[in-house]
Amino acid sequence: MLYNMNMKSLKQIVDYLILNSSGMSDLGLYHGKVGVAIFFAHYSRYLKNDLYADFSYYLIKESYDELFSYLLNIEYGLSGIGWGINYLVNNNYLSGNIDDVLYDIDSCILKCDLNKIDDFTFDRGFGGILCYICSRLFYKSDKCLFDSKYLNDIKEILILNNNVCLDSNSKIIFNMFLNDNFDIKIDKLIFDIIKNRNNCCKCSFDSLGLLDGLSGLAYIYLDNMMNDETCLCIR
Repeated sequence: MLYNMNMKSLKQIVDYLILNSSGMSDLGLYHGKVGVAIFFAHYSRYLKNDLYADFSYYLIKESYDELFSYLLNIEYGLSGIGWGINYLVNNNYLSGNIDDVLYDIDSCILKCDLNKIDDFTFDRGFGGILCYICSRLFYKSDKCLFDSKYLNDIKEILILNNNVCLDSNSKIIFNMFLNDNFDIKIDKLIFDIIKNRNNCCKCSFDSLGLLDGLSGLAYIYLDNMMNDETCLCIR
């Protein structure tokens, strides 16, 4: 499907997303409103059109206002929503005091009983939650709730479970955390997941999400165009 994309079909997807994404029941990063908001933030910057940035903000606000008792994982839950907001604010797509905005999400993460963790996978387990924590540490928030004691407790849990079979993304995040090596690879890891899985021809036009959905398809096409233009400028 990606090979048939052009600017006309991209605009058709954009129009469809504007009409339908506000009604999405999923708020999350992979399949929900936050993922769609990330696409529109990139699209706005590419076109230099603030109308799309306003729509991105609108989706983020809707998602945040609807947060109640939500899962913690990165695919559907608070870690993915938090990562998306953290990424958008710290890369100047949105403005705001990130510690105030993410206070409720950080508080929910802190309530997770580390001793009861039995799922270390990335998408739906502790791997993705730790990815969010690492992104908070990378962007060095002054009032981040994740203090040294909590971080040391996480390290102890990871060391105790070092024989657990991990998926490749969790391995990357766990090694990064254990070595205190927080860098831009955290964001790259998320976008690589989006690109790799959408490129596996799993994308469905029944889905609007960033993973296997219309906004993911549009994001990849946009990212390819931006990379091509960067190469032309370098030449």
